[in-house]
Amino acid sequence: MAKIVISKLQLSAEEPIVYSIGFTVTASNGRSFYIDTNISLISGMDDDVAVSAAYTALESEINSKLVELEAKSILLGTEYTPE
Repeated sequence: MAKIVISKLQLSAEEPIVYSIGFTVTASNGRSFYIDTNISLISGMDDDVAVSAAYTALESEINSKLVELEAKSILLGTEYTPE
């Protein structure tokens, strides 16, 4: 199962006001990536709603990238010492 951490949560300082939300996603084999998006501020929107909207907007892209990363061997990127 992937681990998804909220890595960025900012409101823009200028009009139009948007939430900039980013996630660091770690696959079961330890490989990770960062992905983000902007969500337009809607009246009454709080951080939880904005994060949920961002995840929904990015979900298919996150899942595609996870499939790609989880297909890679856990040996890829490790140091090899010949015997």
